[in-house]
Amino acid sequence: MYLWAGAPAKAATAVRAAMTLFTTGPDGMTGNDDLGTMSAWYAFSSLGLYPTMSGGDFLALSSPQFASSVVRIGHYGARQGGTLTVTAPGASDAKRYVRSVSLGGRQVARTWLDWGQVAHGGKPAHRLSTEPSSWGTGPGAEPPSVGAARKG
Repeated sequence: MYLWAGAPAKAATAVRAAMTLFTTGPDGMTGNDDLGTMSAWYAFSSLGLYPTMSGGDFLALSSPQFASSVVRIGHYGARQGGTLTVTAPGASDAKRYVRSVSLGGRQVARTWLDWGQVAHGGKPAHRLSTEPSSWGTGPGAEPPSVGAARKG
C-alpha cells in the first residue's frame, strides 16, 4: 500500500521485513503457503518486481535483494518470451532504497511496470541507496488501481 501512498521507501522496508519471515526452519513460513502464492511473492520480491493482486497486468517496483538476477520468461505464442536481467549493484538490507530505475536506457519515474514492458524480457536497472530518496513520490507514480492498468 505504501506505493499507492507515495512512500516507496517504506515499501522497501516492509518488503525486506516480510522476507525475514521465510527461513528453512519449521517456523519459517507464517501460515499456509497457499499453494505457492507466498513462495512466488518471495521470488518476485527478491527481483524487485512483484504482482500486487491476482489478475493485475503490472508489476510493482521495489529494491531487488540481489545485485544481479536473470529470469527466462517462457514463450506463450507471440505474447511473451525472452530474458529479463535485473541489476541492482550493491543491493543489501542496508542499501535497499531505490534512487532510480531505468528500463531500456529510459528512466522509470513510476513505481510499477506494465507487463507488456517486460513480457519479452529487458534489463531493469536499479540504483540503490542507504537513504530514502524522492524516486516514485511524484504525482502519477503510484501503481494503477484494480481494473485501471489497461487503457484503450
